[in-house]
Amino acid sequence: MGSIRDAIEESFRSDTSSAPKTARSDDGKSCHSATVDLSPQISAKPRSHQIVDEEMKETSDDVGKAESIAEKHRRLFKKNPQHLILALFLFVVLTSSGASLASVFASSILDHEQQEALLLASKTGGFFSKNLDQAILPLFSLAQFANELDAFKDLPTMIQNVPFLPNKLDQGVPTHRNVTGVCDDALIVEKFEKIAGDIKHNAKMDGILVNLQLVPDAVVCLSHPLINTEDFPPGVIMDNSGVIGHDLLNDPARKFIARATVPSEDVVVAGPLSLRQCQDCDPVVEKAFIARLPIVSETNIITVDGVGYNRWGFAVAIINWEELVLRSDLYEAFENEGMEFQLTRTDRTYNPEKSNFTENVVILAESPSFLNSKGRQVTAALPTTNNEWEITVTYCIDGCINWFPGVIAATLVFSLCIAVLVYVIFSQQQLHSDVLAEKQEQLVLNSKKAAQKERELNDFIAHEVRNPLSAALSAASFVSTSVNEKEPLLTEDSRKAVREDVQIIESSLKFINDLLRSMLDLHRAKSNQLTLEQSPTDIKSDVLDPAASMLYQRDAMFSVEVHCPENLIVMVDDLRLKQVVLNLARNSCKFVDKGYVRLRAGYTTDGLLINIEDSGPGIPLEKRSQLFDQFQESLDSLSQGTGIGLSLCKKLVNLMGGTIKLDQSFDSGVEGMPGAKLDVFVPCDRISVNTLSTRVKELDTQTSLLETSECTDESRIEGTLPEEFRALFVDDDMVLRKLFTRSLKRIRPKWKVMEASSGESALKLIETESFDVIFLDQYMTSVEKQLLGSEVARKLRSLGVESLICGLSANDMEEAFISAGADAFMMKPFPCKPDALTQELLRVFSVRDSKDYMCSLHTTDI
Repeated sequence: MGSIRDAIEESFRSDTSSAPKTARSDDGKSCHSATVDLSPQISAKPRSHQIVDEEMKETSDDVGKAESIAEKHRRLFKKNPQHLILALFLFVVLTSSGASLASVFASSILDHEQQEALLLASKTGGFFSKNLDQAILPLFSLAQFANELDAFKDLPTMIQNVPFLPNKLDQGVPTHRNVTGVCDDALIVEKFEKIAGDIKHNAKMDGILVNLQLVPDAVVCLSHPLINTEDFPPGVIMDNSGVIGHDLLNDPARKFIARATVPSEDVVVAGPLSLRQCQDCDPVVEKAFIARLPIVSETNIITVDGVGYNRWGFAVAIINWEELVLRSDLYEAFENEGMEFQLTRTDRTYNPEKSNFTENVVILAESPSFLNSKGRQVTAALPTTNNEWEITVTYCIDGCINWFPGVIAATLVFSLCIAVLVYVIFSQQQLHSDVLAEKQEQLVLNSKKAAQKERELNDFIAHEVRNPLSAALSAASFVSTSVNEKEPLLTEDSRKAVREDVQIIESSLKFINDLLRSMLDLHRAKSNQLTLEQSPTDIKSDVLDPAASMLYQRDAMFSVEVHCPENLIVMVDDLRLKQVVLNLARNSCKFVDKGYVRLRAGYTTDGLLINIEDSGPGIPLEKRSQLFDQFQESLDSLSQGTGIGLSLCKKLVNLMGGTIKLDQSFDSGVEGMPGAKLDVFVPCDRISVNTLSTRVKELDTQTSLLETSECTDESRIEGTLPEEFRALFVDDDMVLRKLFTRSLKRIRPKWKVMEASSGESALKLIETESFDVIFLDQYMTSVEKQLLGSEVARKLRSLGVESLICGLSANDMEEAFISAGADAFMMKPFPCKPDALTQELLRVFSVRDSKDYMCSLHTTDI
């Protein structure tokens, strides 16, 4: 029992808020009794207990060490704050200095990159400003000729009287006038061709300035060249004959910009737009500007929005923007510098209908990746026409100062290291002088914590074992009374009562055995998660009825009732669920003087619902919020011990994915006793009786096939044991040796079983005897020395013993035995029911190959 207690003690040292992982073992009933020592002090501890205590001490020392270091520095700061202040001051100075230097250097780099971007933008602006001015300048010469030459002066008056062409419509509105006889006059055309040709030639803008026009009274009349081939690659022709007679003020697509040009005193630029020979034709010029210069006239008036302006008309120049951008090497220049750009123009026009100005931003050119580029930006205005031109440049796209965060981080680390070093140097001597006193103080604190853990452990074991143990002791007392009567067991009622009491003893001790095995598995868990072993469970016969039998009290003034439908079979962990139900129901029994303790179960659409109801005094309102808290003193007033039971129930139910709660509205129906009702919900799948029967038939079929198979088959024969066998059982407990021998003889009378009380005795016995199987306990005492079972197994293998070796222990020592050369491992206490013991032995023997080992034995069916 000491080793079991050590394993629980080890599990308690882990985080109690987490659910440790364990695996269920499938045993029969325990063949011997166990005594639980609940005293805080334990004398004559076995080696396993000593090992656990050493581990507890080491763990406590580690925790205490971590806490002590933090406490040391707090105390040291209180005694000598100047050490920390000096270190912090040095850290701040070094960090600030390093950050300042890095910031100055980074700012210098950014300023340089910004100046480079502005310089490139300025060069770009200068190029476009120069070329656009050079392309627009011919408009002023053309306007001068229009006003001074008699051939052109009267064109506005002549144009006003010509009719519209009916076949030139845009949205039902005529767009062209019939200027035949006016604009095709040979003298006018010849003079215009001569003047416009000279002006275009002198502009020296071949390929850029592609067309000049005179537009009297806002109607296109003269165009040079009418058919343009000289400004385009071979095969490309710009035919301008279609624009002759185009009334700009009447065309819905052109009248807005035309009306905005009439009042202007300067050149108005529109575009960029595509120039096409027809609506469905490919553009001759992808992007072009149309520059219009209003020509002042003293005789002609053009009316716009009810206002008359002294205007002859327009002088128009068409500029090939695409060619101008190409010649500027704009894209290559910015790409070479690793920058992106966007060139825009903002048009501000007056809207007479709303009496306000509207702004329209037009993108003239931009880098392909400008919109997706990340970096710093700078915007510069370009000196061009009356429009507002701007160029936005993105620089430092790849990050000019990517190193800056790294430098700052390195500065922080360097400063921190220096500060810590200074602090350590100044503090080392002071820390050294305080070590001994603080260690002594920490030892006292660790001792108090260890004592508290010991008390909690004792409370836990006492609470969990007390319930079934009390039931077993009460039933044993009843059996003893019945057997010791003058004429015992004469009536059927007395025999029935004894059978019931024996069943209570058996189920109670089995529950204690299962519980202790579970606590051992807690120590075994490594991932802090408890694994549930689900199996088909009949809630009434496997959970509620056994729990009710352990709650049964003769001459009690209340009844224990079970309300559960037959064949309510679900997939749950029956041990965990039974543990929850028994704890809750046992807790209810403490407070019920009359009435009932009722166990209800049913299946909802989502899972299993179990209700534990009682007709007791109920739970006070102020205690309900702390009902499931562990180690709550407030629960002592309710005679509920430390509250571990309810806390454990909540943890187990949470582990199963369910919920447990108190029904606040419950009324027991017993006068003066409001009672209490706890609802336990566990999500699970229900299994029908037909499905379960089908599975049983399948297992029966598989079993029959195994029983009829040949012994030389590669599969393992189930349900068979050797008829004659030689076994050695090594354990220092004489009672256990005798009980184990009796159990083996009960299932195989012909087996020859020999016993040894220590590992040393077993080694001497092996010198003269041979055995088929050797069972070795792990912890055995001897006068001369202490030899562990795993050490005995290692010595046996070194001596060439080939017998099957099975380790035994109440602790999880499987890995130790297997690594020492053992073939199998059994957890103590071993089962004593014939069927359970047979299955456990078959499991042990299954580690040997059936063809080489089992077939050499004379076997018989059980």
